[in-house]
Amino acid sequence: MNPAETQLQTHLTQLKLVYVQEHYQSLADQAAQQHWTQVDYLSRLIGPGLRKSTGRRFKISSGWPFWKTTPTSSSWAEWVWARPTWPLR
Repeated sequence: MNPAETQLQTHLTQLKLVYVQEHYQSLADQAAQQHWTQVDYLSRLIGPGLRKSTGRRFKISSGWPFWKTTPTSSSWAEWVWARPTWPLR
């Protein structure tokens, strides 16, 4: 592996772009054989990985599976809400 490929692998690992790291070389070979433009290559490389990471981000940001059950009104009534420690004026 040449220094540029090593550096690329390091950057992709740091950025957690697993799909891109696993598929960039095979897609580059396919792009060379089929004479893809640079835009075609990038869109085919980034598109599937983006869809996968967006799905994971949604699950993380939505709190999935943080709530194992749906809260009921009685459980919300029992919830002790945090109160500010400073006096409100």
